[in-house]
Amino acid sequence: MSGAYNDRKIDEFENILKRTARGLPLAMVHFCAVKINEKFQVIQARLFLEGGTPPETSFYESRTVVAGRFSLPETGLSPIDFIRSVHKGDFVTPKGTLAFAANNGGARPINIQPFHPAANQGRLAVLTISGATMGELCSRPLIDWELRGADEPYDSLDELLLQFRLGTPGQETAFDAVIQPVLEVDFACAINGEDAEIGVVTSAGTPHELVKLGYRVFNNKREITARGSFAGNALNWHEDVGLDRGRGHLNVAVGSIIQCFASFDGEALHHGYIVDPKHGQNDRRSTFEVSDPGLQVMTELLLRTSAKGGQSRDTEGAVAWLLWLLGFNPNWIGFLSKLQEAPDLIATTPRGDYVVVEVTMGMLKTENKLATLIGRAARVKETLTASGYGHIRVLPLIVTTLPRDQVVAEIEPAEKSGARVCTRETLVDAIERTVLLPDANRIFDEAYAEITAALAPKTE
Repeated sequence: MSGAYNDRKIDEFENILKRTARGLPLAMVHFCAVKINEKFQVIQARLFLEGGTPPETSFYESRTVVAGRFSLPETGLSPIDFIRSVHKGDFVTPKGTLAFAANNGGARPINIQPFHPAANQGRLAVLTISGATMGELCSRPLIDWELRGADEPYDSLDELLLQFRLGTPGQETAFDAVIQPVLEVDFACAINGEDAEIGVVTSAGTPHELVKLGYRVFNNKREITARGSFAGNALNWHEDVGLDRGRGHLNVAVGSIIQCFASFDGEALHHGYIVDPKHGQNDRRSTFEVSDPGLQVMTELLLRTSAKGGQSRDTEGAVAWLLWLLGFNPNWIGFLSKLQEAPDLIATTPRGDYVVVEVTMGMLKTENKLATLIGRAARVKETLTASGYGHIRVLPLIVTTLPRDQVVAEIEPAEKSGARVCTRETLVDAIERTVLLPDANRIFDEAYAEITAALAPKTE
């Protein structure tokens, strides 16, 4: 990629940062590097632009590994200058400059995700600079054993990286610059009968006059009965251990749900639903939460991207749970080993339409999943037609736990084949939707309309 292309990407990230910079006073750098030929090479690093109380500067060293966190102002560089320096291969720290190696082609490609899927209900902007292949710089088994024998031992490189907020390493070395949301909807709020408390939570010191809290009120028939917003200065603010919480009150009908939108300086950054725990709209969710409070187990199963052996079946089961919570009637056919040639799931709507489902934690074409799904859905349709039910609609649905950006090249071909694609982002939205009155017919109609549009011939 050309230098001009990478410069534009950095400029794009700078423009995103400018829109929320007044609410992000902290710039913290976390990194891990290994010694190669007497020089330390960074293998994983992140620059967090966020609010809150700064952690203390901290460094860890073993024989060939160094890791740490420090405040960016200690280097004298601005966030954008630091990013440009890393892109040139110079990783500046208070203790000196480390190297950030290029790939085999001598490049350090830059990618930006303005809406990173890890944020779920918020906006998380991430700039990533990729470097050398990890295996070219270090031997993971050697590092793991070195760390186990250190004065301050770690079981593995993975544990050390997690300790310094660096996540799990990929195939390539990487530097991420992360713009955290300035504020969020305050889920500590709730509705109590006709009295609804809604709010935002942000770091202490955030300018309240730049905050806005928007809302939509749904009654128990899914009708919107009110919409509006509170200016930041109209909220009641109080401090809470390094946080500022702003609250507002609304009068609503019993059984209502409120969707809230938290904005800063004109930018919507987070959204979510505030509910009445005593008057939930979705009776299926209420009963399911007796066994899985907060849908924590289901959410973990739906959003994981890897599993060993038969554990991948658990994700199929979680998809069946989610479909049921949304108002479908799912049949987990693939649960039995003797029916492995059957679809993973078949679900019906209250109106009688069918959804044929395949679930994967990888790419859509892995193990011929997509082609298999299309064939199985066609056989279901043929069987219904032969039985006198040709009017019933059948929708092929392939579910992957991967984020959209990792399968984007496969989505259009899948839709051209007549299959609806559900990615990690779709799953997150669907989980959130379970607080509302179940309406599987509407969800099916929306998905079927999208596929019909994708199959329609393009006109000039």
